[in-house]
Amino acid sequence: MNIRAKLTIIAILLASASFVLFYLINRYELTGVYYGWELLIPLVLFSGMIMYLYADKLAKRMDGINTKIGMIVKGHYKFEISPLEKDELGKIENELNQLAKHNQGIIKREKQEAITIQTILSGIKEGVILLDRLGKIILVNSAIEEMFGRNQKMLENKPLMSLLRNHDLELLIESALKDKQKSKLELPFRERIFSVWVSVLDEEDFAVRSVLVFRDVTELRRLERLRTEFVANVSHELMTPLTSIKGFVETLIDGAGDDKEVRDRFLKVIQKESLRLQGIIDDLLALSRIESKPQKESKNRSKRFSFVQNAYEKIKPVIESYAQAKGLNIEVQIPADLPYVFISEDLLSQVLLNLMENAIKYTSEGQIKLNCLAGEKNVIVEISDTGCGIPQESQARIFERFYRVDKARSRDIGGTGLGLSIVKHIIEGSGGSIEVSSEIGEGTTFRCYLPCTLEVS
Repeated sequence: MNIRAKLTIIAILLASASFVLFYLINRYELTGVYYGWELLIPLVLFSGMIMYLYADKLAKRMDGINTKIGMIVKGHYKFEISPLEKDELGKIENELNQLAKHNQGIIKREKQEAITIQTILSGIKEGVILLDRLGKIILVNSAIEEMFGRNQKMLENKPLMSLLRNHDLELLIESALKDKQKSKLELPFRERIFSVWVSVLDEEDFAVRSVLVFRDVTELRRLERLRTEFVANVSHELMTPLTSIKGFVETLIDGAGDDKEVRDRFLKVIQKESLRLQGIIDDLLALSRIESKPQKESKNRSKRFSFVQNAYEKIKPVIESYAQAKGLNIEVQIPADLPYVFISEDLLSQVLLNLMENAIKYTSEGQIKLNCLAGEKNVIVEISDTGCGIPQESQARIFERFYRVDKARSRDIGGTGLGLSIVKHIIEGSGGSIEVSSEIGEGTTFRCYLPCTLEVS
């Protein structure tokens, strides 16, 4: 029954009671029985009480509804209204129940979606920035925090320029917003290079207006530069002996071969250049094998370990004869109790050979030292010379392929320019490291840290 019907029935009952009372009073007055008007007082009081109680009940229900509406407006939906009756107010109460449950479900889904998006963004290595229509930051992921050293709380509701002030980036965003197309820019920033994509969301109801994706391509560009330099250096290193060989062969074909002395001299040059060409190719193949196939476990585990003394004994005849030809002294200090090193004997011999040959090549007088000592977790192998030394600015690059400090001098001395690169890859492939210290005119020391073990099973 609705409220209007209830009020109508109450009014009819109260009015009927009044008419009945007046009828009784008039009837009994005619028969001589007197009923005073005092009977109206309890009737009025009774009627007023009924109306008051019913009005109070309605007021409390209205207050409850008003309170719940206020909670909904403020975003609080965790409540339950129990409908008292199936009247108009009961219908309103039931609708509020449904509205609260619906909004609560929407908020729950939005939170789940936000958590899902945040989880996805935090799991990708590219940095992501969401901007609103005013160009202020709404959200950044963990990759952006790592790239720029700023967290979400510091950047929220701040303009993008507070994070990254760059005129080209501003123009890129303006162009993307104007054309409503995805745009791309390569952005240098503090010795790093970022590839930036800008996408525009053309939806009026969305808070997010544009999405910026940052990818750190510093290492990629460095590798591309090294690849370009490598190709150029390989081409040059291969063309130099080939050009020499071609020139002398053509000269011999043209008739210079008729002179035995000239022919022999030219053939020796051709042989020398051929050996140089073979050396370059052999070193390139060795470097390729080392890079693509790092040390793996052998069925015979003892082959993965070696003594420095045994590795040196393999190359000793070559090194001593080379040093004697240049009048240099070789001083070797390898303790007898030196532990095993975690590198095969063949690879360790190649490391020692390359480093000691380099030391002899660039030393005119004095001596070459091979000194070994045991650390807590590694064996330290030092190879030092009294040669010309390496400039400070070149020491960081000497392990690059084909890099030469003095190209003219290196070409006269010989070598492929790959020896130190091979050494570095072998040592790092075994879990060790190598460093260099040098002074111009004083000499150079290479220090290798090789992981060691006390026992070999």
